[in-house]
Amino acid sequence: MPGKLYNASAQGSFSDGNSTRFWRFGDCEFDELGRQLWVKGEIANLESKALDVLLYLLLHAGEVVTNEELLESVWPDVIFVDGSLTVAISNLREAIRDAERSVIVTVPRIGYQIATPVHCKMFTGHLNLSLGLTAGSPVPRCEQWQLTRPLDPNASNEVWLAEHLTSAEQRVFKFASDGNRLRCLKREIAISRYLREALGDRPEFVRLLKWNLETKPCFVECEYAGLNLLEWSASGALTSMSVNERLKLVLGITRAVADAHSLGVLHKDLRPANILVVPGVDGGWQTSITDFGCPSLFEPSRLL
Repeated sequence: MPGKLYNASAQGSFSDGNSTRFWRFGDCEFDELGRQLWVKGEIANLESKALDVLLYLLLHAGEVVTNEELLESVWPDVIFVDGSLTVAISNLREAIRDAERSVIVTVPRIGYQIATPVHCKMFTGHLNLSLGLTAGSPVPRCEQWQLTRPLDPNASNEVWLAEHLTSAEQRVFKFASDGNRLRCLKREIAISRYLREALGDRPEFVRLLKWNLETKPCFVECEYAGLNLLEWSASGALTSMSVNERLKLVLGITRAVADAHSLGVLHKDLRPANILVVPGVDGGWQTSITDFGCPSLFEPSRLL
């Protein structure tokens, strides 16, 4: 893949589903999209928050990043335990073997700074997540389903729409190509169970039907809940709706979000691609929320 090597200190945040960056500093390499850190060629096992801290430091390489900036970026609008940042920095230093604190330097009473040269290489074009999935191919270990088209290139996992070879029923399959994406799948399963047990089988939340977490490629199988909000709007359905019908649609979404919040679940990636729309039983429109793979829990013990 083509790419240009450049100093990363001047680069801003990045969220293009058709591009990815690989960062290099010292003996370490970091895959931003795959969220994998290699140290001297070996994968380092780090929790998500420590990787978030690392990425923020890389994005501001050569600068002193304040504690407040890191807390606001990595733990936004969340009541975090005192010392969370200190623990994340400590785990990060241990993972990159920075016992001398010469790579990540502490600036007393201010924050932290990456003190070693940082470079990154950007790759553009269609992302291949090394799963070899193509339209028209059978779903791995679910050969009765055929992949038809990829969905949402900005999703954390590779997401595909599939159709049953006999019944033509549609389903959505989310695949994990690495350990971090597998953790997102497991978390989505846990959150889905939690919401269903607490709220019942509600159409406002996309149902997870089955999953494979043991053999690669790991995946979850979900019901197909219609076009996402952008696709549905582009189809012309929105322009034919009255103001009251539009308000009813928005109210359905906000009620579902409020119900999740009442259980301590914060989605953290609520965007048009994760809101799905299908014709409702009453002649109107039914909205559903999907992709609870990376939420926040105000009380994580609720999942235990």
